[in-house]
Amino acid sequence: MWCLSTGKGCLPGEDQEMKVAILSNEPRLDADVEGELCRGNYVLIVDVNTMTYEPVANPIVSLDSDVAMKVFVQELVQRNVCKVLARECSSEVRKCLGLAGIQIIDVFKGTARSVIGQLKEMCLAETTILPVKEVLE
Repeated sequence: MWCLSTGKGCLPGEDQEMKVAILSNEPRLDADVEGELCRGNYVLIVDVNTMTYEPVANPIVSLDSDVAMKVFVQELVQRNVCKVLARECSSEVRKCLGLAGIQIIDVFKGTARSVIGQLKEMCLAETTILPVKEVLE
């Protein structure tokens, strides 16, 4: 099953990994998600298929904005992240992430673990809907 037109698998047992970045104030999956990039103390890099994760200090919180953005995007690219789950992003952040091929998805509320569950449900719903033509035949 393919997720959100990225060409990457998003359900358990799939061959290809899909890593997402989630902002949180604590370095664990059971912590609440922070929707704003500049407010979460940690970036949780999560492999959606295996639920393994790596907490990384959020450089945007402590560094100058231009430098922080470059460091942030570089961290994501090096870790093969294809999506950032965040609600509040400046146009500059969106531009930098877009140029790096990283998609921004409006974050859900809840813990990082529950947000991943919601993302998986969204992927499943997106890939199991049949085109109208197939339904009518």
